[in-house]
Amino acid sequence: MKIPFQHQLKAIWRVLQRDISWKRVSAGVIVLGPVVVAILTVYILSRAPSTFPLNTPVIIEKGATASDVATLFEEEEVVRSSTFLYMVIVLLHDPAEIKAGAYVFQEPHDVFGIAAQITDENPPTQNVSLTFFEGTTAAHYAHTAKKYLP
Repeated sequence: MKIPFQHQLKAIWRVLQRDISWKRVSAGVIVLGPVVVAILTVYILSRAPSTFPLNTPVIIEKGATASDVATLFEEEEVVRSSTFLYMVIVLLHDPAEIKAGAYVFQEPHDVFGIAAQITDENPPTQNVSLTFFEGTTAAHYAHTAKKYLP
């Protein structure tokens, strides 16, 4: 004796209703859905862009605000989102501690590393020691400096 398809579906539906609380499942989706979206958004926005400028100076002018710096870093493709960098600086660091100067990155950094570096009390030094002997010409100075400085 063969059971009609409609009766099979009704039987399956009764089992599902009895075994699974759909209210719990929908509540879980409603709560966990936005959390998963938020985590993915932070992950994507915090990563360094594929066009990250290596060994290229990015210059922060003296007196620049957190908003100015965030916009500059997005234009220079150091970060994906100026808004996200601004939020990280304001929420996790002191915007008044932004250090002016030229920043040269040897490797890509995420937004959190960038924010920490530009607000760090002791930013990593990128000094280059050059020795010039007495009698060296200005042209030699320029040639040597061009070779070692970014």
